Amino acid sequence: MGKSMKRVLTLVLTFSLLLSMLVVSVSAKEARIDKTAEWADDAKQIADVTLSVPGDVKVEGADIVFVIDKSSCGKYATAQFKEMFEELAAAQKQSGATIKVGLVQFNYTDHLDIPLTKLTSDNVDELLGMIGTYSGGTNIESGLLTAKEMLDADKSVSAANKHVILISDGLTW
Repeated sequence: MGKSMKRVLTLVLTFSLLLSMLVVSVSAKEARIDKTAEWADDAKQIADVTLSVPGDVKVEGADIVFVIDKSSCGKYATAQFKEMFEELAAAQKQSGATIKVGLVQFNYTDHLDIPLTKLTSDNVDELLGMIGTYSGGTNIESGLLTAKEMLDADKSVSAANKHVILISDGLTW
């Protein structure tokens, strides 16, 4: 997978997580949808379509646990995590969404490096500094089970807003 494709995938995942946190509540009696369309390119028949739904926007919290492989792909996985984490932090700052993040790394066993912690613009560097250094082995199951336990323990966030992001080459030991 090329570097630009990975970057696009990273951006898509980050923004899809943020969009999944937005819930629009509209009373059924008052629901009204306005649609407008403008041709962006007549020759190619491409139009910009805008849908507007009046209502209150309720931003719900989200939990995101990163699960990182520290075997032979450890350097790559850590670099990908840092890039995704910084993009997530920037998106959180812009949206004001309440996001808790956690980090589990795994080799032969799991390592809980960052328990679920509220992400703020003030603690990004501190959280990135908590990344441990491990090597060898690939016990994906151990990492995923720890992530599940972390998410299950937080009762303040609905299950629909809990996410696990696995970064691994998928090779087992």
